[in-house]
Amino acid sequence: MEFNYKPPSTLMSRRGFLMMALCQALGINIFITMPNNAVTNGAMGHIIAYTLIYLLIGIPVLYMEFVISQFTERDCIDVWKVRPCLSHIGYLNIMVQICIIVNNHTYNSFLLHFLLVSFESPIPFYSCRGSWNTKHCNLLANNYSVREDCLRSKEYFSYCKDFHNTFPEVQYFRYYVIGQKSGEPIFIAWRMLLSSIVICIIVYLGNLKNRSTVQVSAELFTFVPLIGYATVMLGSMVQKGIVKYFEEALDVDMDIFLEKSRLSGMIQQVLNALRIGSGVPLNLGSLAAFHAPCYSNTVVVVIVCSTLVVLATCTTAMMYCPYAYRFTISPSQIMKTELSVMFEKLPRLMYEYDGRKCWLILAYGSATLFGMGTNTVLISHIMDLAIDRSKTVAKYPGLVRFIGISLLFVLTIPLLGITGLTIVVILRQVSMFITLLLGIAESLVFVVWYGVGRFAEDVHFMQGIRPGCYMKTVWVLSSVLLSYVLCSEFYRSFTTMTKLQDYAAMITLLVCIIIVLGIFLVKITVAACKNRFVEEFKLDPTWGPKNLILKRSRAMFTAQAMTKEYMYRQHQLQAGVMQRQRAANLRERRSSSPPT
Repeated sequence: MEFNYKPPSTLMSRRGFLMMALCQALGINIFITMPNNAVTNGAMGHIIAYTLIYLLIGIPVLYMEFVISQFTERDCIDVWKVRPCLSHIGYLNIMVQICIIVNNHTYNSFLLHFLLVSFESPIPFYSCRGSWNTKHCNLLANNYSVREDCLRSKEYFSYCKDFHNTFPEVQYFRYYVIGQKSGEPIFIAWRMLLSSIVICIIVYLGNLKNRSTVQVSAELFTFVPLIGYATVMLGSMVQKGIVKYFEEALDVDMDIFLEKSRLSGMIQQVLNALRIGSGVPLNLGSLAAFHAPCYSNTVVVVIVCSTLVVLATCTTAMMYCPYAYRFTISPSQIMKTELSVMFEKLPRLMYEYDGRKCWLILAYGSATLFGMGTNTVLISHIMDLAIDRSKTVAKYPGLVRFIGISLLFVLTIPLLGITGLTIVVILRQVSMFITLLLGIAESLVFVVWYGVGRFAEDVHFMQGIRPGCYMKTVWVLSSVLLSYVLCSEFYRSFTTMTKLQDYAAMITLLVCIIIVLGIFLVKITVAACKNRFVEEFKLDPTWGPKNLILKRSRAMFTAQAMTKEYMYRQHQLQAGVMQRQRAANLRERRSSSPPT
């Protein structure tokens, strides 16, 4: 029997592994989605909850995914060949990763556009001089009575319902960038096309020389935006109103948190940020050396992510304080305003900053680099999968990368408008539910069906340390936990559906599930007709390390451990027999000796 394994030259160093793992985990979710959700629904409570979920659930589940692929040296496609009837599920991982790439690229194009226009003077979204504005533009600054009625008054006035639509930031984004008033089904601003092209060029350069370039890019896209975001955090601390409004913005008494929080939603956000179920950790683990410290790598990634979520949440809370101080209102009033986080609310809040242009450039620059890093690593993974499976791709990797990134640019052109953003939202909702389903399947297939004891032995053989009871318990119960999260979030989405995009997301999700189940039923039906029904459910005989020596050692590991245990017990029994024999001889000697 032949065993193909990856030579050491194709494996990543520990530093490269950590950089690529952090580049994936420290994405837009960590610095935008989760902090803004936390501040809107009670920052202090979310800080505590996010930290506990990262430590108690995130570490075991991410460790499980890293172990599966590191032990078998299989990527997200090959790892699902554990049972022949499930071999098609790996391609669902690829679909999820493609959805993540498309979402990131589209969102990144908007971020880069706002970064570029932040260098202009005057900044376009702070003025009402373009053809996109209405006669009510910047009513907040021009009409004192409206400001008093809509911002400071506790009474509700009918004309305050759409008051936020008069903000120049809102009109710039909705009327100029995405063309909400144009009436065209597909509206694309030329600046958005320019931003998309620039991002494609940078991502292509990040994948220019296989994995070595990707590792350098991962370091660049991890450390540089971290420094930029840390600067934004420090700059926010010296703005006006922080001392007066920070405790209220942070929801120290946790009243808002107790009213609005959802445990299932927070768990989903944490697992989605760690890319659980997306296949990304499986791809990363397959590139690590067999005896690499998998557990410590997992702990480093999770600890860094949880720490930065806390800092990002505190920074986001501070951003509301200068605006609240300027208009003498509660930060919770601003949080209720229905605005796009990065393209409408962030410019509105930073307008009250001293030196706002500098902080806008740092904020948008950091977010853009995080998004570029995510796409660079994800495209690298997909290219590795294609190279391993096609000799043509392996022969012309540079050309294939160029064609793939060019296709990404062409396919995302229709998404750079208001209609395209609806499609992006649908893709994001569907991918989040699919990753939950795949996370449940991983726990059931690789731990429960495979055997938690056997899985623990694999970890013991690979790492030299047997997993503890808590770790094994979470591995088994993670399927139950994720099922609760899936059902809870699905029920909430189903009962709150009001827009066409919500119905489209549900239909798309159901179609994906039906296709996967249909392929599974077809496989077992064909196998039953060919009298191979049992073989379709059997464990893959090549499952385990691909190195022949490691595979043979693993096969002997259980028997060897039992032999050592048997020898140890025999030694203990023999020692006991000899001790009793010596005691008996001593008593006999004393009884036979003549009295003195």
